[in-house]
Amino acid sequence: MNEAEARDDVADGEVEARTDQFSVRNALVSVSLDQFDVVTDAVGQNGQNPDDVLGCVASPARYESTSKRYYFWVRSGKLVEATQLVQTASCVSNRLIDFYGVIEEVSRSSGRRSFSEEKDGKDGDPYYEPPFKPEGTTYCEVTILRADPPYMTPPLEESLVFLGGAAAAAKAYDYESMDDPENDANWGLPIGLLRNGGMDMSGAALIDIRDLCGQRAGHLNVTGQAGHGTKSSFLLVVVKSLIEFARQWDNGDANREPFSVRPIVFNVKGNDLMFIDEPNRYLSDEHCKRWVEMNREPQPFVNAEFYSPCAGGKDDVSRAVARVQRSVPSSRQTHAYYWTLADVIRFGLWSYLFSEDTQQSETMAALADHILGVIAEDCQPDDDHPAGLQVRQPGSGPNPQCTPQSFSELTEELRSALRNNQHPLRDSNIHAFGTTRALLSRLGVIRSAEGRLIFDDGRGRGMPLRVLARGTTDPMVIDIAGLPVELRRFVVAAVLNQVKECQMGTEHILGQVYVLVLDELGIYAPRGARDPITKLFEHVAAQLRSQGIILFSAQQQASKVSETIFGNSEFKAIGATSSDELDTPTWNRLLTTTQKARSLQLHPEEKMVRTQRGWMNVIVPFPAWAMKQSEIGTPNRRCPVGEAPVDEAPGTGFPLNLPDDA
Repeated sequence: MNEAEARDDVADGEVEARTDQFSVRNALVSVSLDQFDVVTDAVGQNGQNPDDVLGCVASPARYESTSKRYYFWVRSGKLVEATQLVQTASCVSNRLIDFYGVIEEVSRSSGRRSFSEEKDGKDGDPYYEPPFKPEGTTYCEVTILRADPPYMTPPLEESLVFLGGAAAAAKAYDYESMDDPENDANWGLPIGLLRNGGMDMSGAALIDIRDLCGQRAGHLNVTGQAGHGTKSSFLLVVVKSLIEFARQWDNGDANREPFSVRPIVFNVKGNDLMFIDEPNRYLSDEHCKRWVEMNREPQPFVNAEFYSPCAGGKDDVSRAVARVQRSVPSSRQTHAYYWTLADVIRFGLWSYLFSEDTQQSETMAALADHILGVIAEDCQPDDDHPAGLQVRQPGSGPNPQCTPQSFSELTEELRSALRNNQHPLRDSNIHAFGTTRALLSRLGVIRSAEGRLIFDDGRGRGMPLRVLARGTTDPMVIDIAGLPVELRRFVVAAVLNQVKECQMGTEHILGQVYVLVLDELGIYAPRGARDPITKLFEHVAAQLRSQGIILFSAQQQASKVSETIFGNSEFKAIGATSSDELDTPTWNRLLTTTQKARSLQLHPEEKMVRTQRGWMNVIVPFPAWAMKQSEIGTPNRRCPVGEAPVDEAPGTGFPLNLPDDA
């Protein structure tokens, strides 16, 4: 039936019920506005709820439809909201096309040209009731998420627009492509609930694990303000969901493609993440319902492991005691970590000792490389010597008089080199006095009061971080919050390098995925930096996702982190963010003006997540684990979701992740 015939049928009142709902809906797409009720009556006779009809596609001047966006006017008396999912259909050149989209903004026009006309309509009196009610129009802007079949064309004007639910969400975000019949599995990973207006949800928000964990793409990045952005909370929800998926996946079927997850989480703020094995006392029954809707258990990470720098003050350091002590049995207590010079050499971490400024200086970099050649020698790579290096044996090598075994001995050798330009560390005066003194100053940072928390002056081996593990585990949490920036960077690089060497070497296990969770990414991989640590992060982001190394990173300002890392993150999420950040070119390419305005109004529990199909509006469940020490306790299931505990945004039922010692 063509459009002209449809008009004739409606005008004559001869619309007949059809068994095919789609045909009825589209046969009447071009009716005039005064015949709208006739259309909805006909649709209702064929099983489609007339109340789901929101309005009709419109494309007047300045609001033209495109293959990516369209507008529709809203039926009188209908409540329509931003973030609602909608669907429409059009017959284009005898091809029936379904369009699935999300409402970006809802606007209202009175039809009057000025405020003066508006005032005149009430005769200047707010209480005056004119004889005729104004006939304004509510209209909506819709982003098209999917066309089925995938024709790149806009919907036709006057096509009916319907409110979508869970089924429309599945179509819009292509959930069906996550089915894997060959493995009898579904790769959809719930990361929250999909918002459908201000009060409603449309089931779990799913992303494809194959696009997250390296099979086809990889990495997740989150941008948001401190506290209100709740970046760490969101990342840990994704980690929790991923762990549960991996454990369900490992069902003993040897024919199934292997998949296991080892999360490594860095605690960068106070002691916030050092208690995620404890329940959150503010978890309510309403919060738990959201977890159930995601098909996930609201439980803490009961088997998480915790590591922290050594406890110590200005004058002494206790190597056996970690900085962060927890009120738990000794078997669950935090483990201390630190490196000696021998550890730095055997793990291949020498270059990470030096700052970006040091690495940018060719003379400094050359001196550092020369010193490594003097103090280290090759050996057979093994578990104790992953880099195939070891500290040169005392009295051996081409310079037997210069074989320091510790940071303190290396410092003394450099001081001697300042007095003797023929010293082996200066390579017969090739390296200048000033360069040697600058490198000695860098070692002073390592031997400072803060440096001694993770570096030991003595000989032999320390207790360096060993992060490798087989199979799926709860997170390994590494505290770096109390360290200066330069030392934080070293710890993160040491961990990342260890994982890289394993996953690229003969020890690589098929299907083993390491997920590194790190906030404040701009400290470790700032935009424009070319130091070894930044290059290591960029190498992982650009090339190693297929080797099972995945970054879950976060920052307050994406515009100030490495473009390589941000650009290679398949999934980008945004929480409450400053307007200054949203005005940068980084976000101009990703967000429309309307989407930017929405991101400024996000509540702590809300995230906008960019997928292949477009932006998802996601409600993140309340953490089932303590996000700081003050939240530890038996869950208060009588606490309603709208009741805000301490440091919580009123009315949101979601904690602001502010450190206890802030």
